[in-house]
Amino acid sequence: MKKLVIIFISLICFQPLAWADSLELSSGEFLSGNLKSWSSGRVIFESELLGRRTISTESVKAVQLDDPRQFVLESGQSIQAWLVRHPNGKSLFLIREDLRQKVLLSQITSIQSLNQQKTTSLGEKPFFDFWKSRFGLGSALQSGNSDQISFNAQSQVAYKGDVVDYVFNALGNYGYADSVKNTQQILADTQLNYKHSKRFYTLYLVEAEHDFFQDLNLRSLQNFGFGYTWINNENTLLQTEGSAGFQEEFFKNAPNRYSPLSKFKFVFNQQIGKRISWENELSLFPNWRDTNDFRFRFESNLYVQLIQNFSLGLGVVDRFDNAPQPGNKKNDLGLTASLLANF
Repeated sequence: MKKLVIIFISLICFQPLAWADSLELSSGEFLSGNLKSWSSGRVIFESELLGRRTISTESVKAVQLDDPRQFVLESGQSIQAWLVRHPNGKSLFLIREDLRQKVLLSQITSIQSLNQQKTTSLGEKPFFDFWKSRFGLGSALQSGNSDQISFNAQSQVAYKGDVVDYVFNALGNYGYADSVKNTQQILADTQLNYKHSKRFYTLYLVEAEHDFFQDLNLRSLQNFGFGYTWINNENTLLQTEGSAGFQEEFFKNAPNRYSPLSKFKFVFNQQIGKRISWENELSLFPNWRDTNDFRFRFESNLYVQLIQNFSLGLGVVDRFDNAPQPGNKKNDLGLTASLLANF
């Protein structure tokens, strides 16, 4: 087989938008505007829609600030720093160049604004605090164009910023039986989201796929589109996306194909307790030129935290192609088990 080289196109750079302060209350209410003060168990918040409100600090579930502030903790410690929300939603990081301190929201007794001189001296929000990565090794039991047990490797690198989100995923399956190769599959994708609001964003994505046993040397896809976040809280994420672009397919024993293609994606993630999370993704790929030529891919993964930074992943992957090459099956079903390291 010819050497396969996949080059991902450089992503577009966007000019960031200004973001306001925001509060999430225990009632589920979300406020956007300007935090005027936080002291004596009360929060004074200037909402963009509801005007000035006075709220008990015990009613505040989460807080996000758009610039550095002066924080006073119940211990009496005073800190000038950025505030970064921790992934578990219950604690915060106060960060500056010489400090990285984790505190509970209940430990903050007051928050005050800084003058322009102090704000400038703190510099930019630390870049690394928005990055997450996941790497794993495991095995897969497949049924379809190759009915065998194979080994897999996967990786994910994601950046979650105030205005831009970026994610890169890669997955490889490889296996032999009786000294004969029976599985060779590589999938990779990268996506850039530009947030226009807390819910609506535009996106650019690139995908690449290679499958030896489907006679597919390379399938590449480039799309532009839109996404909407319906739910995004500590326990649940629900998103839908729609995009359109162009697909190229290069086969070993068949003519290459070029076609306009759409992608519709549905994401549902759920946190189940402290150690278990459930992630689901359904992607549909209809061909504009031929309604009979469509694909879908469904992935469902359950992650169980074993110890800090390490988890066990159990999943099912179903890949369906309604118009495969002659001699190939339409459906590939796989069950996966992986040990993952999370950073």
